[in-house]
Amino acid sequence: MESDWQTESGLRTAVFISATSSDLADCRNRIASVLRKAGVYDIEQTNFAHSPLTIEEDLTAKILSADAVICLIGGAFGAAPTVDGRPGERSYTQMEYDLAVHYERPIYLFIATDEFLEAHPVGEPDRLRSNQIAHRKALLRSELRYQQFSTEEELERRIVEILAPIRANVARRSIRYVHIPSLPTCFVGRSDELIQINNAMDRSAPAVITIIGMGGQGKTTLLAQALRQRQGLPFAAALWVSAERGDFTFSEFLDCALSEFLGRRFRKEEMAGLETRLRALIGQLQVRPLLIVIDAMERWLKGWITPGEVGKFGDFSLREGAQEGLDRFLSEASALENGSHIVLTSRALPAALDMVACAILPVLPADGRETGLQALPPDQAAELLLRLGVDAPREKLLQLAESMVGHPLTLTGFARVARRLGTKWESLWANRAIDPSIAFHSLVDEIRNHLPDRERSEVVLRFASLLSEGASLGLLKWLTVTEPANVLLAQNEPDLLPLILMLADWNLLVWDPETEEIRLHGLMAAYFVDFLKPAERESIHHRAAAWYATKDREGGDMRLGILAVRHAMSANEPDSAFLAMFEAGGDTRSLYQRMVSCGHLWECASLLEDLLNKLTGTARAKVVVAWGQILNDLELSQSALAEVKEAARTLLAEESPRSPENDVLIARCLGLEGLIHLETGRASDALPVLDRAAGIFRTFANSGMASEDDLMRTVANRALAKWSTGDWDGAEVDWRSILQRLHSTPGEDNESRTEMRWELEARVAMLAVDRGRAAEAIPLLELALGELEKIQASDTANPSKTNLHTKMLLVDAYIENGQNREALAMAQQMATQLEGLSRLGRWEFHGLLAQLRMNQATAMLKQGEPLDALAAADRAVRLYEDIQRRGAAQFRGQYASALFRRAEARNVSGDVASGIEDLQSALTVSEDWIRQWYGECNIQRAFIENALRALAFLPSGHMPEKLQIFRMLRECAERITTSTHPLATNVREAQLLSQHAEELQRIGRELETPWTPALG
Repeated sequence: MESDWQTESGLRTAVFISATSSDLADCRNRIASVLRKAGVYDIEQTNFAHSPLTIEEDLTAKILSADAVICLIGGAFGAAPTVDGRPGERSYTQMEYDLAVHYERPIYLFIATDEFLEAHPVGEPDRLRSNQIAHRKALLRSELRYQQFSTEEELERRIVEILAPIRANVARRSIRYVHIPSLPTCFVGRSDELIQINNAMDRSAPAVITIIGMGGQGKTTLLAQALRQRQGLPFAAALWVSAERGDFTFSEFLDCALSEFLGRRFRKEEMAGLETRLRALIGQLQVRPLLIVIDAMERWLKGWITPGEVGKFGDFSLREGAQEGLDRFLSEASALENGSHIVLTSRALPAALDMVACAILPVLPADGRETGLQALPPDQAAELLLRLGVDAPREKLLQLAESMVGHPLTLTGFARVARRLGTKWESLWANRAIDPSIAFHSLVDEIRNHLPDRERSEVVLRFASLLSEGASLGLLKWLTVTEPANVLLAQNEPDLLPLILMLADWNLLVWDPETEEIRLHGLMAAYFVDFLKPAERESIHHRAAAWYATKDREGGDMRLGILAVRHAMSANEPDSAFLAMFEAGGDTRSLYQRMVSCGHLWECASLLEDLLNKLTGTARAKVVVAWGQILNDLELSQSALAEVKEAARTLLAEESPRSPENDVLIARCLGLEGLIHLETGRASDALPVLDRAAGIFRTFANSGMASEDDLMRTVANRALAKWSTGDWDGAEVDWRSILQRLHSTPGEDNESRTEMRWELEARVAMLAVDRGRAAEAIPLLELALGELEKIQASDTANPSKTNLHTKMLLVDAYIENGQNREALAMAQQMATQLEGLSRLGRWEFHGLLAQLRMNQATAMLKQGEPLDALAAADRAVRLYEDIQRRGAAQFRGQYASALFRRAEARNVSGDVASGIEDLQSALTVSEDWIRQWYGECNIQRAFIENALRALAFLPSGHMPEKLQIFRMLRECAERITTSTHPLATNVREAQLLSQHAEELQRIGRELETPWTPALG
């Protein structure tokens, strides 16, 4: 059955019914009928429709959306997920019971009596029947409350009895506040805006709602009021976060949201990459209607990444997301139509929402010039002053409101102070209309004159103005006792709490007693930060960095370490920031290592990029290497290439003699540069760089200055570059040399080295496939795969790249050896893994998935299954198109091969016209690719293989295509015969063309263009 978003949102009471169909179908139907008559929505799972979710995820989503679960336990085991072709140990109904217990849903358990079982016999194998009997007995012995039934009529009566407690236990959906918005003393007006917000949330689309308005206009208060006033929320769950809370990043938001919506199912170690978590959150928003509020969204836009206000937003780039993944999240979320909503408050519309469906509130007259939340009308502003305690005639209140331009923050602040001053409040008022920001600043000027303990108060406010993350009470005490000017007197433990409570009462700051933190409104922070001289700002940042670094070492809180780095950089102390980033902490790992291991790659890359811009020399080179390695993991290594090259040049230019540490760092820069060339398809550029890096590592590995692993990984990468440029013999020499080193030091073996060993064994076997000896390679690849899977036995849900690459090599070998059934079986197993990773947004596996689809198409064509081959080839083409749109140009050769394969499948299945179009596209892409990248990635060999296949399936009469293929093959042959490098790949290419020489000569005669190359 289709999902009902009202059920999942809590607008309707819903009950999940778990029962086997073979013996309890009638009982289940009776229960459903009883529930429907009572207005309760029934949820069942009688079949599993096509869905991107696994069966367990599908069941979990339905059970989580139910207010209660009714479990009927009979004598039938029923259906179950298959494991190795046999039913698993737990049936679907048993899984439903397990999930209901795990997620602590209210369970109503009804167990059939022996009398009922005798009247409803089931024909199942003994193994399954015994399993169900054991499950039933375990429930009868358990402490869980249950009722028994002997007839359908008895069961119906018992169901009627539980309707009342089910309804009584239905929980009202509430909002989880990660950052709690302040509760206003009173709320006046905004009735139209409140209606607009509620109407927008009650509609299923647009999914993104943005409340626009200037600072201090009351956007946050308005939205919080709208949500607090509602009797119920049409959402399964809701989350409120604020981008204004200092270093709360988009990545941290993803963690919070997934933790809230997935509960214990969210395991960060399985979703370490930002892309993975983003895809998972989008998936959750699709499964059931959810509400996400992001307050002060502008703090994640480029226009606000530096302190100060931004006045003009005609510049599109200022409204782009400054947090990686933000724009894509907003753009994709805007397409939702299932009742999920993302509500933003912002001073500017994010650029990602310019061209998509988005509800912009408040809705103003179309002919008006103004946009965003407006000032309070005079009568409402006067009412607000009156209700906040300003005792004055109505006429004077209206004049006051006009002088403050109806600006809610200024009005509220004025009223707070006026109430404090009593009859002296008129000294605050200037009877003229002015700009809201000037009105606000003028008011704060006056407030400062009336503050008790003014000197101490202003110091606290100035400190807090620089601490955008929110100033903790402990940090404020630290800052005050280390204040150079000793303004707050030399007290070891100044009692700041009474002072902070007083400032909160004057509306100058917000105090959160739960976290013991204070924060300033953006306008207030901008006001007080202007009083600090540059030297004073650096001093505060310096002391804050020291405090955070100490706390990080004591407790290992990664967020504190990040703040230590950021404050050190703001204090213009890059060396301190470098130490905070790379010195080992309390758990012996540096902040850099902790961030990488926890998957905070984007934040780490951003920190390192800021840091490298402030450093020089060796320290900068170290940062560049760390930064480049992260970008390589994020498939963005090309962005680091210029910096890596510059770092290596800088180190090489240093006067001799260089220290061994610097030489090793040079080798790391060169190794990273070579790896970037290799990853982006420039193997010929990678070779000399990797060769130089390997030479340096070899020198220092023997003396212990560099690690053996540095040397082996660099040589392995060099071998891959040699293979990619056709030097198969050189690649084999390198790979075997590393294997020899690994075998010569067995005592140093660990999981990483074991994986490297079998990866290299697989690579050597791959060379046998390249040389046409697939039968020889298959047992070696099967052995390597078996050993790699032993290493990964504990984490089958998250396969390593090495494991998957080895499987792909085995698929290739099976196809080359004519074992197409084995190839397809292995490919199907891989497809399940890769599709799962793809759904989680694991971008790094998309290229492998595309290659797998192409291999499946090849095997299916050989098996005589053209329609299945067409489907697989079409998926490959679309995947490669998507990969290239993301900027990975090195996959263009594989894209050409996928087009060739789809062309063949279309021709064989009878769609000749489309097949010819694909063939023409494949030839165009190949010609351009060979011209630009000849010598890279064995592209010429791939083209020769594809072109020879195309000549075989090309229908007669298509002379232009045949002529183009013939001409391109002849050019390949001429390059082989004139090549000065006797590479193994050239030999293989010559063999391929020689095997088809007679056919090519015949085609040449047919085309009146002779085949002239002599390939010996």
